[in-house]
Amino acid sequence: MTMKIYLSAILLFLLFFLVNQEEGGTAVIENLQIDTQNSTVEFTAIGNPSMLTIKGTGAAPTGKLTISDEYATGFFEFDLNSLDTGINLRDRHMKEKYLEVAKENGLYAKTSFLLNKLILPKQESFTLENIAFSGVLKLHGVEKNVSGVASKITRQKFNFTTHASLKIKLSDFKIAIPSYAGITVAEEVDVLVKIAGTIVSEQKINDSSKAKSK
Repeated sequence: MTMKIYLSAILLFLLFFLVNQEEGGTAVIENLQIDTQNSTVEFTAIGNPSMLTIKGTGAAPTGKLTISDEYATGFFEFDLNSLDTGINLRDRHMKEKYLEVAKENGLYAKTSFLLNKLILPKQESFTLENIAFSGVLKLHGVEKNVSGVASKITRQKFNFTTHASLKIKLSDFKIAIPSYAGITVAEEVDVLVKIAGTIVSEQKINDSSKAKSK
């Protein structure tokens, strides 16, 4: 008899635990606050003839990376006006003639990237290398699915850094092949995004528990 009561108590406890997890549980959501001083966007293009390497750097991207459970998603924007190749005339030529940053009332000056779900370890600290990622890139008014590789993703408790690269084919985004001072840029451009930031946690109450509390 005592054993039956004991087993019944265990079953009731488990049932109570499961119901509370389903109806009144909370989920931990983590958001990345980008450190604009230590984040940047860079590009590298090869010119023909002479195989001249043209490099440019820009400001930090803005946006949000959200980690929920083991999944990371994000949306980022970048201001093309911030690109700098070290030559003012070339920069103006690139932005006005090819990137057309003033077009559509300045909307072409913004490029955005919507990150598809990326699986990350459920750990406070980890380092990953050569992780494939994908998403939707909007550039020059054109949206296209793209993929790339994060050479390194590092988390040390609340500190987060990543270096991610992808190739952009200019014709895919209806961008004319740039030519400057007799040098024509190759159609493919390498883009490197460096992001550093701090992870901030928040708790989100399940909708069912909100409804129950009302």
